[in-house]
Amino acid sequence: MRLTFFLREFMMDIQTLMADQAASVISAQLIKKPIESVIDFLSGKIKDFTKIILPNEIPEINARIDEAGKVRTISSQSKVNLKEVYYPAKIIVNKKRLVIDSVSELEEYSSRKRIALTGVAGQGKSFLIKYLWLNEFDDPKCMPLFLNLRDIKEEVGLFSLVKQGLAFMGVRVVDEDFFKELMASGYVKLFLDGLDEVSLDVFHELLRDISILAVEYPKVTILVTSRPGVLLERLSSIPDFTSFEIAKLEPKDYLGFLNKIGTDDGVANKLISSLNSNANNKVRTVVDTPLMLTLLVNVYGCHQKIPDNIPDFYRQMLHVLSYMHDSLKPGFVRKWATSLTPEEINTLFETFCYASMECASNSLDLDKFSDAFNKAKSISGINCTLPGFRTDVVDALCLMVKDGIYLTFIHTSIQEFFCAFFISHSKNEDFVMRFYQSFDSLDRFAKFDQVLRFLESIDSERYYKYYISYWFDRLSEEFNLDDPDNVFDGFIAKDFLNIHKKIDNPLKFKMLVAVLAYAKHVENNGVYSYEFDKKLSVRYIQDYINELNASIKENARLNGKRNMALLEMLNGGGRDR
Repeated sequence: MRLTFFLREFMMDIQTLMADQAASVISAQLIKKPIESVIDFLSGKIKDFTKIILPNEIPEINARIDEAGKVRTISSQSKVNLKEVYYPAKIIVNKKRLVIDSVSELEEYSSRKRIALTGVAGQGKSFLIKYLWLNEFDDPKCMPLFLNLRDIKEEVGLFSLVKQGLAFMGVRVVDEDFFKELMASGYVKLFLDGLDEVSLDVFHELLRDISILAVEYPKVTILVTSRPGVLLERLSSIPDFTSFEIAKLEPKDYLGFLNKIGTDDGVANKLISSLNSNANNKVRTVVDTPLMLTLLVNVYGCHQKIPDNIPDFYRQMLHVLSYMHDSLKPGFVRKWATSLTPEEINTLFETFCYASMECASNSLDLDKFSDAFNKAKSISGINCTLPGFRTDVVDALCLMVKDGIYLTFIHTSIQEFFCAFFISHSKNEDFVMRFYQSFDSLDRFAKFDQVLRFLESIDSERYYKYYISYWFDRLSEEFNLDDPDNVFDGFIAKDFLNIHKKIDNPLKFKMLVAVLAYAKHVENNGVYSYEFDKKLSVRYIQDYINELNASIKENARLNGKRNMALLEMLNGGGRDR
């Protein structure tokens, strides 16, 4: 009896084990790793493709793809799978906010294979393009290549970067003929992240390479991310390129996003309720990107309240980032590698952000990092070692990451905001004035554009006093706009093109339009002066410029090259002469 029972149980265990093994085999057959799925698809499309990727390299390739699919966020010190924390970004199509899960959807909406995704700092452009890249492996019909455009250097052009991307995917480019065959096949999709992060020194060469690639390989899908601005406008000059704007976060997005980044439901509901209250309307106006909402969560978590105004929100931000991990650990006091106090490390970091923008970009090699660090020490008067500071900003503050031979800010806006923050509370009035009046080149104007936008909010008095007023007076005098009736209304209504003909420097024209966009003239007892009112003037001048642009574009098409220089200038493409 016992033997029969034992044998019956034993057989049931064997059958269960066999069933589990069979299920595992079936699962293995159905669920393939990313590169294997790509190989299966392309092996029947590209001649000798299976001979290009060695079988013993497949596990390593899959591991690289898995690692590339991980990201580091401000909310997490360690890397996490992007899809676990990704909140669906929306793009604007025909004034509708639509969730996009694949490049094919973008191609369908645009009827084109050259697409740009645009968004302001912190809007999640890199997350969106990497999410779309990862989704290509779910049902592969191509070789998807994810490329960071900031890796473009004088010695590494776009085509070299594409070949590096193929090597990352295990494709050894045997010869140029195979490369051309693969690119011409229509089975390659390029995911190019960060057009706005490309050095101006190599941007023209990159634009040329994109144009060549688009012409020689018309079947290749090209997806690019960028901030709006001059560089993106120049990209649009390539035939068949279209762009979609990434929608900003709306209040209805808050809860879903907060859940994705792991915010407790109770905290999320309290924060949203507070954010939607009338008292916090001003703060709500800047919480329209994933980055800013994440930073607000950290501020709220430490203070259990939302700051009353935007300047207070910004001022608390760095302080919170210094303490947010430690505040969750009772009795723990962080030992900084620099041996500085939190206040000192904050001050030094703010100064470093300014110094690094003056001497480099948001990605710094060791030499540039050292130059910016030494300049920051000199300005701030705070002393510590270079290795200690590097350790604190990477491992403690988590605001920079190691990226090959470079140290890179986790987001360009981190560097830009704290650069602005440093300037905003500088007591050296002469230094601040010289900074605001230093924009005599288009490159510098473009480089500090976002910094100036931050300063408009957090240092508004000096922004108008030293920047807007200075350039308004300087340019008004230079172009003989002394009559207050003509400086604004007359300029817009009658003298727009006449003034333009007098300007031999596109930056001056661009700057003049910028300051006029904020100025209106008022009369007080016969004395004319100007004040700044965006609501009344921005819409007026923008509508006029749009109308003028359309007219000039039409004339350019009719008259050929005669008007092309003017067209490029109005589109932001001109450079100093």
